[in-house]
Amino acid sequence: MRRVKLKLDELVTGRYQFENINKACYDLQAGLITGRAIIDYTD
Repeated sequence: MRRVKLKLDELVTGRYQFENINKACYDLQAGLITGRAIIDYTD
């Protein structure tokens, strides 16, 4: 079995703080997020 390492930083195209959840939703709807986006719930 061969191990494959994923380049997670390349898969994530957006990072948003929880306070900016509305911007994340707008960006997703506008097609500005082409891969994955992360919502950060930490302070």
